[in-house]
Amino acid sequence: MKQTLAAFGGGEVESVSGLGKASFWVAKVDQLQSFIGEDRMVLITVPDSPDAKDKAIALARKAGA
Repeated sequence: MKQTLAAFGGGEVESVSGLGKASFWVAKVDQLQSFIGEDRMVLITVPDSPDAKDKAIALARKAGA
């Protein structure tokens, strides 16, 4: 994932515990990636705001993460 982000201008990848099998937040692009089970994942990009991460996590939970 870090190589992909570097190609798009970088950004730190932060693990998000307690969400799906594995979840990652990238603040630079306001994006959450969450793996749900063995065969599903959700990719959520939200508008930039102080609570963007919280909003993305709430949406991921609604999706089953």
